[in-house]
Amino acid sequence: MNIPIEERHKQQIADSFGQAATSYQAQANLQQNCAQYLLNLITTYQAKLPEGKILEIGCGTGFITQGLLQCCPQRSLEITDLSLGMIEFCQSNLSIPDSQKSLILFQQLDAEHLPSPTQPYAAIVGGFVIQWFANPLQGVQRLLKCLYPNGMLFISFPTCHSFPEWRQVCNQLNLPFTARPLPDPEILLSALPQAQLCYANVLDLSTTHANAADFFRSLKAIGAGVNPAQPPLPPKQMKTLLRHWDAQTVGPVQVHHQIACWALQRKSS
Repeated sequence: MNIPIEERHKQQIADSFGQAATSYQAQANLQQNCAQYLLNLITTYQAKLPEGKILEIGCGTGFITQGLLQCCPQRSLEITDLSLGMIEFCQSNLSIPDSQKSLILFQQLDAEHLPSPTQPYAAIVGGFVIQWFANPLQGVQRLLKCLYPNGMLFISFPTCHSFPEWRQVCNQLNLPFTARPLPDPEILLSALPQAQLCYANVLDLSTTHANAADFFRSLKAIGAGVNPAQPPLPPKQMKTLLRHWDAQTVGPVQVHHQIACWALQRKSS
C-alpha cells in the first residue's frame, strides 16, 4: 500500500518526538522558557475569551499544559499531540487536581488537519507546533475556523531567521542547509485576513553548546533534528561542517533563535 508522502513525513516527526519524550522533558529549555511566555499571554487575554473549551495542540511533555490547568481551572481542556508517545508522557507527568480530572481529554491529533468540532473552541494554544505543518498558512487558517467568533489562537514558533550561524557555515562551504524550512512571520501574518492580531512579539534568544556537534546532538535529543523532506548530510560533509564551525568559533558555540509569539482573534464577522 502506498502511503502519501505527507502522511509518511508526519509519522517520522511523530516517531522522532515520541522516542525523545524523556530527554525532551529534561533538555528542551528553549521550549520551556517560551511556554511560560505564551502562558503569560493566555493569562492576559483569558477574561476576553468566549465560553467554551480550550484545545492545546502539540502538548509535548506538558510545559504549557500544566500552566493551563492552573490558569483555566474551570474550563474543559483537550490536550493533543501528533505523537502518542508525547501524549502518554504528558498525561503521566502532569499534576492534575481531582476537581479537574473530569474536565480533561487527552487524544492523539494531527492539528494541521483538525476536523471541524461539534462545538467551536474558545481558544487554541500551540507552542512550537506550526513549524512542523506541511503548510503552516493553511494550518493556521484551519485552526482559526475552528474557533468561536472572538475566540483566540495563541501560538509560538521559531521563524525563518533562526539558526543564522548554521546557515552561514553551510553557505561558506557550499553545503546544503538541511534544517526544516521555518515560517516567515511577515508573510504568514499578511495572509491571515480573517484574524485580528491582538499581540505579536519576536523573542531573540540563543542557546550555548560545547561545540557544533553538541548543538546537533541537542536537536536530536528533543526529537527536533528530523527533516523528512530532505536527507541529512553524508558523514563526510557533516564532519567538514563540524570542523569548520568549531574552527571559526572561540569558546562555546552560540546558536541564535528567533521565536514569534502571537495572539490572534477570530473576527466576529
